[in-house]
Amino acid sequence: MRRILSIGLAGVLVLSLAGTALAAKGGSGPSKGGGGGSSSSISVVMVTDLNANAAPNWGDTITFAVTTSASTPIVVLNCYQSGVWVYTAQAGFYASYAYPPYYMLSSAGWTGGAASCTATLEQYNSNGKYTVLSTLNFAVGA
Repeated sequence: MRRILSIGLAGVLVLSLAGTALAAKGGSGPSKGGGGGSSSSISVVMVTDLNANAAPNWGDTITFAVTTSASTPIVVLNCYQSGVWVYTAQAGFYASYAYPPYYMLSSAGWTGGAASCTATLEQYNSNGKYTVLSTLNFAVGA
């Protein structure tokens, strides 16, 4: 059974580095990863759009629309500014995940400026490893 989850207020575990934040603007489409032939995709969904431009920017809050047949998918988000890793966060996109899957695009260590972000849709396997189901790259707005 194929499951489509577009969750607004449901789970985020933010593991930010000292001096991190995320801002994103635009982006390329999803690409399919190794998920045993399943079709999975992710796309950015605005939660708070401070610039009112319908694109993620520093200071905004985003989540993801997730399409997958995986039972317990997570989205891991990593952002880089001038090649330096400035942000990481992950959230579960399944019904029993305990926290809202929001990614706040700011932190004490990232005070603005352009960055490149990669969101990876993954599934935890019983062998203790993750399978990449889809990847989304998007540019950061200042």
